[in-house]
Amino acid sequence: MNPRLGLFLALALALAPRLYASCPEPEFKNLPYLSGSMNHSCVTLYFDKEAGRIWGHINRSEARIEIDPENRAIRGSANRSGVALDYSGQPGLLYLTGSANRAPYQLHIDWANGTARGFSNNARLWFDFDPKKGTLEGAGNGSRIQLRLDRSSGELRGAMNRIVTQLKLSGLELSDLIEHFYLFLDYPSASVLDSVEGP
Repeated sequence: MNPRLGLFLALALALAPRLYASCPEPEFKNLPYLSGSMNHSCVTLYFDKEAGRIWGHINRSEARIEIDPENRAIRGSANRSGVALDYSGQPGLLYLTGSANRAPYQLHIDWANGTARGFSNNARLWFDFDPKKGTLEGAGNGSRIQLRLDRSSGELRGAMNRIVTQLKLSGLELSDLIEHFYLFLDYPSASVLDSVEGP
């Protein structure tokens, strides 16, 4: 590992609890939500499943997503970028294609085998997941992704985008994050887009 990167990660790990503690409490706790810190910023996202909406703030920007089941479309904005995705599939499979984060986005999710493969932000996106164990491991944005959800407490901890992630989920499962993983992949600088081996 690059010594400067190692120092950066050590500093991020030391500061993460402080940032998490300083993030505001969610305002609308009657809705499923996630809140906490990632990418050096506070996060609050509400998932109004009945209305087909996701809204709040992530990566220092407003997020507003509309899900249209009739046309199988996801439209809106997040991470200072438009979101235009179409989805399709069959039992046990979900395919998302389109654009997000100012780049093409594609993700093929196999729920039965616990795999997701595609690309985002001009880099490969892949991960393996186990909803029962609450684990998700792979790579995206040219860096490792390692997340673990404690289902009893709703705490999601780990790292992605080379930065510590510390979130609290309420009324949500790991599958909700996987379906909308584009929200969590903020657009990286070109220097971050190095290769990470994977399947």
